[in-house]
Amino acid sequence: PRQSPLWASVKASCTLPGILPLVELEGRHLGDGGMVNNIPSDILRESGCDLIVSFNITPELGANKFNPKSLMGVLSQTLDIAVEKGGEGHLLHADLEVQPSVAGFGTADFSGGYRLMELGAEAMEKKLGQLRRLLDRLHSQTAY
Repeated sequence: PRQSPLWASVKASCTLPGILPLVELEGRHLGDGGMVNNIPSDILRESGCDLIVSFNITPELGANKFNPKSLMGVLSQTLDIAVEKGGEGHLLHADLEVQPSVAGFGTADFSGGYRLMELGAEAMEKKLGQLRRLLDRLHSQTAY
């Protein structure tokens, strides 16, 4: 629920199907919303956000070959598929999409943190001109 305590939302966002259990709150079982709506730009728009920047770090299906060597590998690739499907349609509500190339990284791959941050920063730098134009347009619409 949108009025849940912050701790419950954070804990629920850390659940992984088959690994970490869902969070029970007020008779409901909550899990990571990214499994259903990975890039919730529609919810942000409904909440009244004037400018939405979608930062899509979802690995493309097929970018990583299906070659699991363990149960964790199978779960990781299953998560990749679910997360990509959960992000479909996000551009309908976003004003700007930033999508760094994350080929070679899986959804549950935490080993490349610094490299992923560098890739994200590089992708954002390429979009700064577009972001400035969007902000200028928004400012001119709201200026008195």
